Amino acid sequence: MLLQQIALTLLPGVGNVTGKKLIAYCGGVEAVFKQKREALEKIPGIGEKLINSILNHFVFRQA
Repeated sequence: MLLQQIALTLLPGVGNVTGKKLIAYCGGVEAVFKQKREALEKIPGIGEKLINSILNHFVFRQA
């Protein structure tokens, strides 16, 4: 869980508001990184660039 929390903060364009929105819509920080593209596209204010960053998991290498 800590790794996912760190990874979420490292996503480009994700601050407190967007991070909380992702967690609220997905049901938890771990669930954010398990979502399919279709589910992420339904979250208001979440764009294609952020969705690609979440799905590519590149931030886990930095965390």
